[in-house]
Amino acid sequence: QRLSEINIRLKKAIVAEVTDEAVVLTDGEVLDTGLVVWSTGVGPSSLNKTLACDKTKQGRLAIDDRLRVLRGGRPLDNVFAIGDCAADPKSPLPTLAAVASRQGKHLAGNINKALRDHTVVMDNLPPFKYEHAGSMASLGQHTALVDLKPTTGFDLKGFKAFLVWRSAYFTMLGSLRSRLYVFVNWMGTLIWGRDITYISEISEAKLWKNLATKGVSREQARLAALKRAAMAAPAEVAIGAEGITTKPPDAKPSPIDKEAAREAK
Repeated sequence: QRLSEINIRLKKAIVAEVTDEAVVLTDGEVLDTGLVVWSTGVGPSSLNKTLACDKTKQGRLAIDDRLRVLRGGRPLDNVFAIGDCAADPKSPLPTLAAVASRQGKHLAGNINKALRDHTVVMDNLPPFKYEHAGSMASLGQHTALVDLKPTTGFDLKGFKAFLVWRSAYFTMLGSLRSRLYVFVNWMGTLIWGRDITYISEISEAKLWKNLATKGVSREQARLAALKRAAMAAPAEVAIGAEGITTKPPDAKPSPIDKEAAREAK
């Protein structure tokens, strides 16, 4: 109902072609468009492709049930991978933040146990098991959808679901600083509206490169100015009523210069 109110239609189909004015589906249907936003999920990174280990058909690092990276079908000692970049070929999990966060907690627990007791063998530690707790999605304008049937057997929609979604997101933030920052951002959005300013991501390496480039450009400009000044003809310095003036040695004095010289005498 909420999607219908904001004129959004969900369609399960496969895109065959995108033109300047339409989207063509594999079943032959043509959808007239003015703007196409393409969101296709995640893919393997360039780092994944260079690693010498087993990969899944989707290019993700192959791991076992204890999150160890596989090579030749065997787990590597003390080499682990979690999140979107990795998947168990036997039971791949979706690329969701919920999966990655639970994998991180489970792996941290196993590593801590192994560090505390060096006799512990990784094969004897509990394997990772993921249970889907539900799904939540914001629909804008203080409405959302919450599906908790896998764990609680009920679902919510509308403003109540929006409060549950915000509460769940807020409690997942790790530090007080992050919670305070998000809370202030939410209040600001509620009062002044959403901020649509775009700040591009600048890595530390790129930042230092830009600063170095600007510094080199300034130094090159300074050296070029000094070179031009050194190649220029020497100027004569004259002191008169107008103060200190300079002029090329071959330049003829103007009437004003002659009058200033007479007054100086």
